[in-house]
Amino acid sequence: MTATLDRPPTPPQGRQQREEPAARRTAQAGQMSTATPAAAGLSVVLASTALVGAVEGIRWVVFVAVATAVVVAAGALLRSITLRSGRQLPTVVVVAGQVFALGCLLTAVFTRSGLLVLLPTPTALRDIGAGLSGAMAQVESGVPPVESTTEMLLLITVALGLVAVVVDFIAVSARAPAAAGLVLLCVFAVPASVSDGLLPWWTFVLGAGGFALLLVVDGQHEHLAWRGGAAPPGGPGAGAAAPPAARGAPSPGPGARPPPRAPPPDGSPSRAGRGDRLPAHH
Repeated sequence: MTATLDRPPTPPQGRQQREEPAARRTAQAGQMSTATPAAAGLSVVLASTALVGAVEGIRWVVFVAVATAVVVAAGALLRSITLRSGRQLPTVVVVAGQVFALGCLLTAVFTRSGLLVLLPTPTALRDIGAGLSGAMAQVESGVPPVESTTEMLLLITVALGLVAVVVDFIAVSARAPAAAGLVLLCVFAVPASVSDGLLPWWTFVLGAGGFALLLVVDGQHEHLAWRGGAAPPGGPGAGAAAPPAARGAPSPGPGARPPPRAPPPDGSPSRAGRGDRLPAHH
């Protein structure tokens, strides 16, 4: 009496070799997608060094760095949210969330009337407006470099925070980092127009270096996407192991027979195929 036993099919090695590089490229694309917003924020901070000729001290750099970090973190968090339809949040929602996060930072640092210290209230917004009015009066009556008062720090934080929102939108959402250079150039234009002397040369070096880094990082991300490493709209790795029919390859019909297999080198019959049965003697 004989019985037949099914040998479990073994996945072909070629598919495993193809899926491993695809998964590796997908992970690299995920890292690059977070590197682009970080590079955009760093370019804003480096471009803000042009204010050294218009404002005294360097304390304002800390405020600019914190505001930019809050904007970048809020954008990355909102872009990581996926709706039930598999799509990300609309760009308008992401930009609105970044502006709201910046408002929460301004409320917590420059006012004492926020809800739970952090959330803006009408009173906190009036305090921020009064501080901005005082900063504008200081700019009109002062001579560069002006004193870094609380009102001036508020003005710098608001202005550079909004610049970070715009640069993040252009470089990440609109995928046009080269156009973000125009916004960064405006950061240099303002202190250059109010300062009596020339801006320090190293501020141009830092600004150009930040912009170049943004272009390099985004170019690397585009290269990974061109190679197929970027995640498709359906989610990370959605197209890594797609069946041949999903990739455009013709699928065999219901009555089609599988192609013949090549015999092993020793000439013995092959028993490793999927669905082959091995005789078992009892």
